[in-house]
Amino acid sequence: MCFLELFLSTYLALTRIKDLKQEIKNNLGDGLSALLALVLMCVTVPILLHMSYIISTYTRYLDDFDIRRSFGHYYVDLNTRSGVPSSIYHVVFIFRRIVEICNIMFMKGYPQYQLMIHILITLSMVGYIAHSKPFLISKYNINEACNEYTTMLLGFF
Repeated sequence: MCFLELFLSTYLALTRIKDLKQEIKNNLGDGLSALLALVLMCVTVPILLHMSYIISTYTRYLDDFDIRRSFGHYYVDLNTRSGVPSSIYHVVFIFRRIVEICNIMFMKGYPQYQLMIHILITLSMVGYIAHSKPFLISKYNINEACNEYTTMLLGFF
C-alpha cells in the first residue's frame, strides 16, 4: 500500500509540473517526487511486461530448477502447477493497482463511477482468487480473498 501511495503522490506531483528543471530550483520536494514518478513508471511497466512474458513463455517449465533460479522471484509462493491463471497473480495484482490509479486520476468528477469501478475490480479479484487459487498454501488464498472483501467494504466509507 505504501508503494501505491508513493506512486500516486509522485504521479500527482508530475501532472502539476510544467518545467521540471525550474520546479527543482523552486521547490525541491515536488521536483524530486516528479523524478521519482518517472523512475517508478520506467521501472514498473517493463517489470510487468517481463513478468508476463516469462510466465507465459515458460509456463510448462516454471518448476524447472534453472527457470526457478533465474525467474523464481516473479512467482514466489504461487501454485505454478495449475497453469497460467494462478502463475500470473502478481502481474494481475500490479495491473489492478495501475487501473485503480487511473480510476482515481481520470474519474475525478464522477465519484459514483469511481466507486462502481472500484467494486467491479475488487469483485473481479475475489473471483480470480476463488477460481485460480493462486497460492500454494490455502490459508493465503483465504487471507487474500478476505483482504479484497475488506478493501471493497472500505471503499464505501
